[in-house]
Amino acid sequence: RAAAKMRRRVMVVVVGDLGLSPRMQYHCLSLAKTNRNVDFVGFQGTACWDQVQCHPLITVHGLAPVVPPAVLGKGSLSKLYKALCQFWVLLMLMLFGIPTPDELLVQTPPAIPVLLVAHLVAWWRGSRLIIDWHNYGYSILALDRPGSILVSVYWLFEKVFGRGASANLCVSEAMRVDLRRNWGIRAHVLYDRPAALYRPAKLDEVHSLMNRHSFGSLVAPSVSESVELARPSDDNCFTRTQNGLVELKPNRPLLLVSSTSWTADEDFGILLDALVMLEKRIKLSGGHFSEVRLVVTGKGPLRAFYEKKILALNFSHVSFFTAFLPFEDYATLLGSADLGICLHCSSSGVDLPMKVVDMFGCSLPVAAVEFSALPELVKHNTNSFIFRTSEELSELLFSNFSNHPKPNQVLESFRKQLTSGRARGWEESWSEKVLPLLRPSRA
Repeated sequence: RAAAKMRRRVMVVVVGDLGLSPRMQYHCLSLAKTNRNVDFVGFQGTACWDQVQCHPLITVHGLAPVVPPAVLGKGSLSKLYKALCQFWVLLMLMLFGIPTPDELLVQTPPAIPVLLVAHLVAWWRGSRLIIDWHNYGYSILALDRPGSILVSVYWLFEKVFGRGASANLCVSEAMRVDLRRNWGIRAHVLYDRPAALYRPAKLDEVHSLMNRHSFGSLVAPSVSESVELARPSDDNCFTRTQNGLVELKPNRPLLLVSSTSWTADEDFGILLDALVMLEKRIKLSGGHFSEVRLVVTGKGPLRAFYEKKILALNFSHVSFFTAFLPFEDYATLLGSADLGICLHCSSSGVDLPMKVVDMFGCSLPVAAVEFSALPELVKHNTNSFIFRTSEELSELLFSNFSNHPKPNQVLESFRKQLTSGRARGWEESWSEKVLPLLRPSRA
């Protein structure tokens, strides 16, 4: 008991689905490894990782999501109601429901209402406030409401309440420069790093995954929600067993993976247009091209909209699977794929997509939509591809996979580059950048 009382305590806060906040879960695990008590505060939805839920030093405080009354519609009144309710429930929990923390570590965006709540709680309880900047909330709002006065209000809120923290973290060098230049905020760059689970998959892991999920089935519909089969199959279209050993099939499909939040800052239409062009190229070339299977993972508001568009396109060479996989299966899928596709356009131009970090951890090359900060992570024609248009994506798919599954020298060089660059992990970066910002552990 005496040792427990001596431990430092950190409150980690995210105004969003706790289980869909990988960077903040990494923070929780790293803090717990330094023998600190961790209170992870946010809203219920997707389950947190088992390592977080079962850790004896981490307490997950999942609040019920705020659902505005239907009578308020989906406009400004609804958003105001939601922000006020979130303000109240967060304030009550963080002031009276959790022991006093030494530090508050808060994710933004969304900045409203959490930055105001965090400043009030830090002032009242004598805690140090650390803000982890993932992007700018005003830039995300501007995608839906370009030119709106609400965007200017949000910008001012972020500027005012983004200042005054004891320390700041951010996800890219471009964001560090931007925060300093525009708002006078000094931040430390903490790049996202892949967890140890993200690595190239072993053949027996690929075999098990494909036997258990419908995207590995021998016959695939053109569009389907991928499901885990009630009874695992003995055969799939990617792998086979020969004399008790697993090997890749010589006629296996091309496996593409895209992880998306199905939101406005990811233009899924670019990929659909590129695949339409790819189909035309395949037909003009005589149809000598592998079957293409595209697995799209994630949850989000625009998923149903794009699923309808996919159905209407009636592809003949491409099969689509939408899925939301367990953490371990998702990592194996990335480690099994031939190419990752990132459609993150960046509302601000200065954030970096964590999905690419996970893909790189699996030595999986990507094709990513260009934006200003992206070269900090993706080096065109060195470790992956960067494209600007549907035409460019279609061209790189056709030119690099026309002989699939035969080895491709360009892609193999990318994989070697990614494997050699993986040495520095999250824990090493975190210990260097974040640990010095915390109060020293008590003796």
